[in-house]
Amino acid sequence: MKDFFARFRGQEHLSRKDIRAIEREVNEWTKGYKKYSQECLETLQALQEAYDQLAGTLGVLHKQNLELEEENEALRDAMRRAGQMR
Repeated sequence: MKDFFARFRGQEHLSRKDIRAIEREVNEWTKGYKKYSQECLETLQALQEAYDQLAGTLGVLHKQNLELEEENEALRDAMRRAGQMR
């Protein structure tokens, strides 16, 4: 787009043909920008969904880890008591 407008630099007046060409170029650029923006938005939404799923999974794993630590501590206590009984 930069190269496109370079040909108009320094001109005091633009013809109708030049103005229409500029309008077409701006319209095309705008369409491309809107499409790119939409793709970015969709990507961000997909990333947000993935993040939410990972956060949920992490929460479940954290809870399971706490439960396993409690079980592990109970087993250690039982083993200590069993060792003292001998």
